[in-house]
Amino acid sequence: MEYTYQGISTLQVEEGVHLVLFSAPAHEIQQWAGIPQRQLWGNEEPIGFQRDLSASRVGQLAEFYAVDRNVMQNPLLAATQQDKQVAWSPTEATPSAASRTQLGKITISTADLSDLPLLEVMERVLSRLEERDHALKDAPPPQERIDQLKAIFDRSQPDILDEEAPWEENNDDSSPEDYGEVLFDTESHIHRFWIELRARVQILRDLERPYTESSVLGFSREALEAYLQPVLLVDGQHRLAGAVAALEKTLNSRSTREAMAESVVDGTDAEQVRLDTRARFARHLPVSMLMTAESAEHVFQFVVVNQRATPIRPALLGSIVATSLADRELDAVASRLRQAGIPLEESRAISFMTRRPESPFFGRVRRGLGDEGSGLLDWTVMGNLIGVFRNLRGGRLWGQRPDHADRWRRRRLPESDIASSYASNGFETRDQYWSSADGPWRECFINFWNSVKDRLGSDDDQAPNYWGDPRQSNLFNKVTLHILQADFFQYMCDKEVNINSADQVITLVDNWLSEVNPQYFSRDWKLSGIKKDSTGIRNQWAILWTDYRKDPVRMPSPAAFRKPLVSQ
Repeated sequence: MEYTYQGISTLQVEEGVHLVLFSAPAHEIQQWAGIPQRQLWGNEEPIGFQRDLSASRVGQLAEFYAVDRNVMQNPLLAATQQDKQVAWSPTEATPSAASRTQLGKITISTADLSDLPLLEVMERVLSRLEERDHALKDAPPPQERIDQLKAIFDRSQPDILDEEAPWEENNDDSSPEDYGEVLFDTESHIHRFWIELRARVQILRDLERPYTESSVLGFSREALEAYLQPVLLVDGQHRLAGAVAALEKTLNSRSTREAMAESVVDGTDAEQVRLDTRARFARHLPVSMLMTAESAEHVFQFVVVNQRATPIRPALLGSIVATSLADRELDAVASRLRQAGIPLEESRAISFMTRRPESPFFGRVRRGLGDEGSGLLDWTVMGNLIGVFRNLRGGRLWGQRPDHADRWRRRRLPESDIASSYASNGFETRDQYWSSADGPWRECFINFWNSVKDRLGSDDDQAPNYWGDPRQSNLFNKVTLHILQADFFQYMCDKEVNINSADQVITLVDNWLSEVNPQYFSRDWKLSGIKKDSTGIRNQWAILWTDYRKDPVRMPSPAAFRKPLVSQ
């Protein structure tokens, strides 16, 4: 199917990317624009970046569009996703350097995916991923993941099993939400997404008969097809959905249905009546089409628009920045993201800690995927904790001035063997090597918090020292986590301790907590009505902990944690 629209091509700068400005009926845009959404497929995030549709917002926009005089001036922001399926044809001579504008037509060609089996849809998406990251083309099949998912798939498909085999509920621990070891030692989420998709493709390839369902192990046909459309909708999915909803409401109204029926009675073809009526009432939405299929440019445009114009939650923004591009793609746009004020390195570091099973924060941090209010640690809190360890700054105990992380950096890092190989790793200083994306800080951070969790925390979600739910836990919250981290650096400074290997951090934590009662955080502090993150409470908890840790004769009374420390 081909769709052609009159438009204007323009260049903002002479060497820039072409923008084509045009308008199109909302229901037609829906046919050729893909909207890869940032959702959880099982426990896996795909590489799209649009937020989930809000039904209430779509409803409000539908009401707005139902009034003919209402006009939404903001254009939908789109970009080509399949270059060969989007063509610009000028209808006038090449513009002068002064004008940089040109009249013409844009033609968008769509392929009918509805008749393709799910397997072929998945293979086409897989091929697109491999085009974006060439290393994936030669990567071996992720056999461990294939075996894990195959066991789950077999139990979920009783019709392909031996008829005498009893049906069992899926109680296996190795579900799609628990995917075990990471099969690629890389931060690129493209690799992770490829693994999940490649494993499902292999399962369907190995079946003895065609697979006819519309989804497999959390990966749905509808979601996958968004990656195969000729155009990507970068921004404006709610406006598009609202316009389509308003059109459907009009088409289903009594007066419209009666008028359509009369036309059919008068001899007009029913299908033609439907098409003409839809074209008559459809709202034409303005579109700004970026004529490039580069994924890095798509993400850059989305992030800048939402950061600079209509900010979105830091967790979702950071998750998108960190996971929507392959490393090669991210490198190409990294400097521009930094110049736009996007916290690129921080986002990637947080994302790493929230995704890797070996991290104690795996699945414990909000990612902006509908997990607000779900008892997870704030994305920004996670960023602050990482920042202290990575940058070796900000390790101040509440109410005190000395920065113990910076003290350790200045006094002990130069003597620490863990950073001695900075030159051979391509860095000019130990500081640069330590704080690099996959520098020594990362394994030290993981070992530190795993040791703290094992020593002071609990997996019981009802326990006061539960490793989770910052609202309820005495341990797993912004105030306490910061205190523990800052005090650890204070301990290393006081003891003049170097770090020679990441494994040594485990021993250092054991020494630091050697006399501390593991039940320190497991008592009921009766904090109902107490705001943990208030200045007085933060300062009080810092004093109570450090005084006790240095001379652990008697744990503070639970009542002491309710009393804010008044500054002298």
